[in-house]
Amino acid sequence: RRHAERASASAAPGAQTEISRWVLAAPPAVGTNAKAKLLDAAAVAGLGENVDVVDSIDAAASVYAPTHRAPAGSPPKKVLIVDVGYAFTSAGVYELPSEGAPVRKSLAHAVVGARDLDRELHKLLSDDLQKKHACKVELRTKAARRLMDEVVKAKKILSTIAQATVELECFGEDSKDYRLPITRSAFEEAVADQVKVIAAVVAEAIESSGVPAEELDAVEGIGGATRVPCVIDAVARAASVSPPLGRMLDSASCVAQGAVFMAQADPADRPFA
Repeated sequence: RRHAERASASAAPGAQTEISRWVLAAPPAVGTNAKAKLLDAAAVAGLGENVDVVDSIDAAASVYAPTHRAPAGSPPKKVLIVDVGYAFTSAGVYELPSEGAPVRKSLAHAVVGARDLDRELHKLLSDDLQKKHACKVELRTKAARRLMDEVVKAKKILSTIAQATVELECFGEDSKDYRLPITRSAFEEAVADQVKVIAAVVAEAIESSGVPAEELDAVEGIGGATRVPCVIDAVARAASVSPPLGRMLDSASCVAQGAVFMAQADPADRPFA
């Protein structure tokens, strides 16, 4: 509700025309009940009755399609879009005809994302602190939150180099300083189960589309976790492609931009909506 009210307030001042339709994008994995609650929140926020909820990956496809569609007279291009966000993973195969909206051929999703990778690395370092330094990090404490902040930083570093060091100053009840080295290989071992789920989502999307992996014209990745090397490798293996992921879409804005595109189109012209 809070986000819906903020959207309504930010759109109203100085608007040149009345907003006739709102399109809200949500990860497919949230399910129909959550989408219904999102519509309820939109109603409470005063967005009106003409509100749609679409899958976020469809919104991303609507941004990708205009600049990557098939040339006139050619068969539709086939692209796999993989979104590994904070809490959810989605993958879908789309046909991009020379004209009109992209056509979704498949959709697969799971409740796994960057958050789960962070949690596993947090557990790995928490165990390291307790075993090597007798420093126990209790859940839902200030120390646990501080460690999570450093975990997110370390994950980004491990996406570029093979080793990182987590430095904790005045940490814990004893206010001691700790240096915790972590290697990419140790991180990848810790998150192996989560990465397998991500790969399974990609494989399911390809298999259910009826499009052989070798016929895909491109694989596009969005979401912060698609920059983690072991996730990139898992997607590559599942999709049987190399190089595995294109970076033509801006992860930070493509879903919102796609929702605008879909709001401008007639719902009947959105075959994947």
